[in-house]
Amino acid sequence: MPLKTHVNLDGFMEKTSPGNIKLAQYALVNQVMSDMEQFVPKEQNHLRDSAHLNSSGDSIVYAMPYAKAQFYGMIGSSRIHNYTTPGTSRRWDLRAKSMFISDWMDVFKKGMMK
Repeated sequence: MPLKTHVNLDGFMEKTSPGNIKLAQYALVNQVMSDMEQFVPKEQNHLRDSAHLNSSGDSIVYAMPYAKAQFYGMIGSSRIHNYTTPGTSRRWDLRAKSMFISDWMDVFKKGMMK
């Protein structure tokens, strides 16, 4: 005896449209940038102030020339050990991720529902 089923994906397809995904991604990247700020090294605040989204809204850019060295904690082959602001260090993305990943998932889900 054959069984016939029908699955209506109209609501799902609407919510997962490329436009909704883009909106959710933009909301997520903004939240990530905001949550990471407390871990970004801050001597005169220039590095934190230079943070912005790239033109497609899918990446965070730190526009200071020393941003890469601070992010990876390396100047050439030497490790940076002295971060002047307490609570800051290299790989601030991983520190924020360990604290905020569930919040980030919620932000993305809420962005998909708009």
